[in-house]
Amino acid sequence: MRIQKYVHSCILISEGDKKLLFDPGKFTFQDKLVAPETFKDVDFIILTHDHLDHIDIDALTLISKLSGADIYGNSEVTEALSAQGLKVHLFEEGQKILGSFKVDALVTPHQEILSEKCPKNTAYLINDKILNPGDSFSNKLLKFKGIHCLILPVMAPFLTELDVYHFALKMKPEIIFPVHDGFAKPYFLKQRYNTYLPYFKDEGIQFLTLYEIGDGISF
Repeated sequence: MRIQKYVHSCILISEGDKKLLFDPGKFTFQDKLVAPETFKDVDFIILTHDHLDHIDIDALTLISKLSGADIYGNSEVTEALSAQGLKVHLFEEGQKILGSFKVDALVTPHQEILSEKCPKNTAYLINDKILNPGDSFSNKLLKFKGIHCLILPVMAPFLTELDVYHFALKMKPEIIFPVHDGFAKPYFLKQRYNTYLPYFKDEGIQFLTLYEIGDGISF
């Protein structure tokens, strides 16, 4: 299985000849460093929640047209995208087998933001090895403590570096796959990663440095 990052929270997971795409959002395509055509052969698309940095409706529509991929999301995602003419399969609890992927879904609250309403957020576990919590640091995720690879937001309006550090220590993953940093300039991204690296190393946790588009890891 291989996991790759395509800016911010857009993640591609490959297993055998099947590909699963998470959260192709505005930041991924903003600077035209990534094109929707990059994902023309994906088989499945999962959307963790209805925020623009996780869903670019124009890019998603083109990806869907090119790939014919099935799209999955929670009830808010399903309702919002259905209004845009996209068919989305409801998937917010339980388990589904999507080709080579066993996927477990769990509704977890989005971290608090300056808004009257937070979006409904769903976390997804892939093949018992990769956990994508979306934008949630909920204690409900502790059922996956010790996960092999934790996809972890490391920069956002809703967190501090201490929030990131303490949540990761509770989760005790073997590997941290940092995301939600697509708005940072390259020099600042490296600075942020360099801040986290020694602290997680001391805890025996591998923190990946994903500087380039398509960077990732296989296991």
